Amino acid sequence: MKKNIRIQGRILKAAAFAIVVLCATITVYAQDAKTRYDFRIEGGKLGKAVADVHDQTNIEFIYSFDLADVDGIHPVKGYYTLEYALAVMFEGTGLSGGLTESGMIVITREKSAHAQIREQDMIHGKIKKGLLSTISALLFGVGGAHAQQSSVDQNTEAQEPAFDEIIVTATKRAQSLQDVPFGLSALTGANLERIGASGAEDYLAEIPGVHYNAQGRGTSPIVIRGISTEGATRNNLQNSTTIYIDDLPSLNAWGAWSNSDFSTFDLERVEVLRGPQGTLFGSGALGGAVRVITNKPDLSEFAAKIEYGHAFTHDGEDSYNLSAMVNVPIISDKLAIRAVGYKREDGGYIDNVRRDEKDVNSGSSEGGRLLLAYQATDRLSLRFTLTHEENSLDDSPASYALEAEGDAYEYNGTIPNASDIKLTSYNLYAEYEFDGFMVSSSTTYAERDSLLNTDYVSYIDSLLGGALGFDADAPTAYIDPDDHDYLIRHKYDTFAQELRLSSTHDGPFQWTIGGFYLKQNLTAYQLWASEPFGPVLESNYDVHVTETALFGEASYKFSDKFSVTIGARAFDNKFEFERIDQPSVFVPAGGAVTPYTVANSSSINPKFSVSYFPSEDIHLYATAAKGFRIGQVNFVQDEDVEAGITREFDPDSLWNYEAGIKASLFDNRLSLNAALFYIDWSDIQLQRFVTGPASGLLLNITDNAGKAEIKGLEADLKWRPTAGIEIGSAITVLDAKLKSVLDGVPMIPGSTLPGSADFSASNFIEFSSDKLPNDMRGYMRLGHRYVGESVSNINNAPQLYSDKYNVFNARAGLMYGGYEIIVYVDNLTNNDARTSNFGVDAQNLFASRSYRLQPRTIGVTMRADF
Repeated sequence: MKKNIRIQGRILKAAAFAIVVLCATITVYAQDAKTRYDFRIEGGKLGKAVADVHDQTNIEFIYSFDLADVDGIHPVKGYYTLEYALAVMFEGTGLSGGLTESGMIVITREKSAHAQIREQDMIHGKIKKGLLSTISALLFGVGGAHAQQSSVDQNTEAQEPAFDEIIVTATKRAQSLQDVPFGLSALTGANLERIGASGAEDYLAEIPGVHYNAQGRGTSPIVIRGISTEGATRNNLQNSTTIYIDDLPSLNAWGAWSNSDFSTFDLERVEVLRGPQGTLFGSGALGGAVRVITNKPDLSEFAAKIEYGHAFTHDGEDSYNLSAMVNVPIISDKLAIRAVGYKREDGGYIDNVRRDEKDVNSGSSEGGRLLLAYQATDRLSLRFTLTHEENSLDDSPASYALEAEGDAYEYNGTIPNASDIKLTSYNLYAEYEFDGFMVSSSTTYAERDSLLNTDYVSYIDSLLGGALGFDADAPTAYIDPDDHDYLIRHKYDTFAQELRLSSTHDGPFQWTIGGFYLKQNLTAYQLWASEPFGPVLESNYDVHVTETALFGEASYKFSDKFSVTIGARAFDNKFEFERIDQPSVFVPAGGAVTPYTVANSSSINPKFSVSYFPSEDIHLYATAAKGFRIGQVNFVQDEDVEAGITREFDPDSLWNYEAGIKASLFDNRLSLNAALFYIDWSDIQLQRFVTGPASGLLLNITDNAGKAEIKGLEADLKWRPTAGIEIGSAITVLDAKLKSVLDGVPMIPGSTLPGSADFSASNFIEFSSDKLPNDMRGYMRLGHRYVGESVSNINNAPQLYSDKYNVFNARAGLMYGGYEIIVYVDNLTNNDARTSNFGVDAQNLFASRSYRLQPRTIGVTMRADF
């Protein structure tokens, strides 16, 4: 009977509250209760903390003067509602505060007043969820014994936003991630720290639709949605995925044998745009784009951070990293400088049995950034950025593919596959805010220097009819690496200018228009040398790429539920090329020449999107977009051209058709982003070897020789059932096939495109708490990744398929104030799976080699944030 009375009492109380809900929709602070702010509250004394909140929200406070020196206010950093931020700040202090109907925050020592305000805010937060959900929440969250437990723990768990809103600039305008109508993932600096990311391999593993081929820092290809013809090898074509460092397209347009893999230390976020991005990002974004966005100077507050890490790899060398950042306001709110420096040493774990050397694939990464920001007026801001990074690799992580050849982490290479890649860029960014729109200018000059060695002794030997005496069946037979060489050096300088106008008003019509100019000058030197013959082939290349474009994108919001986006990029590309071969074994005296040749291309790349919001938390969209790569020139002589070999080849392009959903459900505790896509890739730039009909030379030529069809599903799911538990999964299902080829092209329709596993998944579960003893916070995270079988070359040779594999990682962190210590284990089970196989020479004449998972690595990271 008493139980029934209690239930009836709860129902009556819930009904009464429901009436209050219906009557209170005009309350002036209902919207403020749901508004999220980017809080950066350091904590400490109440007076300072209140001043910080006021600066970041423009909301006034009322409190007794004697409370100003109350100490122990907790720090708050992140996108939160005001209600939640105050609850965290005041927990355990004996203070309470909340937003009143007058729009001010009242702070008192009385918890009952605080509890009353929080109860009202909870009601208003349920208005748009409907009367039924409100009554349900009140039945189970208010009344009886619960009402008397006005602890911050209970209330924050009920009201804590499960996932912070992430603001991105993938559309060249600031926009919520959930409002962008195409496949887009973003990881904030805090996300990158939590998953332990140090480079691209770590954070791309968290993203659906992305295949990363780990071959060493700075030399690893990125494939998005299976759009590739060379998944694990190098070629001279423009990459199908572009990489931006802030506003700089950082890759070579020709001879893209190296990648940009910047340190994740002190990044604002990383954005991964899936599907073609030709409208706003131009050539090279055929499959998508990766944008690495650095933290900018803070004009108002001093900040510093230092990080040290040490790791131990099973049967390998130790690794370590040291990074530091300092931000100094020179003139408060006017001028500030931010400096970042880092160095990382990655220990090797591959043993070379031919050269009798251990742990040969060690590498290093070092660099830094210097940023100067100046707020000239309320409308004009200027920023200068100097960035430098160098990635070096002593040898590649290639290993035996088969157990019969040797141990999993052994290899019999002759020449070290060493690399040294440097990139230095200078950027000046200016922004002026007019009434209703903003003008942005980004001017960049960059220099890149890449030196790469490749072990092609077996290939050279085969071309010379076995004259070198290389024996593939004698893996330890010694050949002096000093007597052989295959190296290529690329040096380029890039000038890029973008001028952009973007709307900033609140109306239904939003737009961005702009112009882009890029000039890239590249010189390359290539040498194949083998004793006793000397140079087998020695070549010099002179390449110039010019891209000019006008672009625009506009969206119109017809109602709160429906909007349309239309965009286009009109571009004109000019590719200038010349190659001169020096006298060598393969080239007669006087040298062979690919004469100065110009390949021009121009077109318009359109984009269309439709968005429908059945509710404020659900976004349904459909998008059609086009992407392209530049056309280039083949290395052929005049006599071969006259005999029918193509000297120039055109851009290839594709259409991506995509439909998806972006939803935040169950009070924003469940985030679901999913997309179905279909890609029609035409005029594919396909490479093959032919014998020159006139010269008799073996030629590696490219022409627009095929079509492909790609279908897939991407899904990114995150769920926070309670405040301290988060579960996530990123899933990719992919079917990427060559559809047809021109007559005479030795490739088989139906072949799988490289770097496209049919199924992959990345999962995690994380437990965290902000309420550990002695004001400490902590978390534990277990990650799992499954990657299906993939092939590394479009010819689909059986020896070029990878393993299917699972890999597990574990991390745990403990924080106190601004200090943090993390311990982790990567590859928990010490799996030695082959992540990709490749041929040791261009024609796969010998057994394949493998790249494998790095052996189990145990490490610790210590971080201090001031």
